[in-house]
Parts: sequence; structure tokens; C-alpha cells
Amino acid sequence: MLFISDNWAPVHPTIMAAMEACNKGSAAPYGADDESTDLKDMFSKIFGQAVDVSLVATGSAANALALSCLLPPWG
Repeated sequence: MLFISDNWAPVHPTIMAAMEACNKGSAAPYGADDESTDLKDMFSKIFGQAVDVSLVATGSAANALALSCLLPPWG
């Protein structure tokens, strides 16, 4: 088993190309940009109801956010 950070490897070339493609001009912050809106629309269509999507940089951040939704503040 290799227990190292979840962000030690480079990003996949397809993901990097997509990031470079949308890295043009100015955009509204905090999920108000066109790509975030499109992503929310896609996930809402998949789940059949309105959903919110929060993008995070690491698996650890995703795990912490998910646990915070399931546990009370003192949990």
C-alpha cells in the first residue's frame, strides 16, 4: 500500500487541456462562472433535481466536506 498525498501526481493531459481551454478572459468568482453553472446543470439533470456542486482541489477536502454534511458540528 502506498499512503501518500492524494495530489502528488500530475493532472491528466485531458483535464489540463480542458482547464487551459476555459482559462481565458475574466469570470465571476465562487461558482458563478459559466463552467460551474454548466456543471451544476449537468449534475441536476443526472440526479433529476436541482443540486449544488462544490469543486475542491483534493480528495481530503472532499472527504472533510462530505463528513461535515453527515455529522453534527460537535461530531
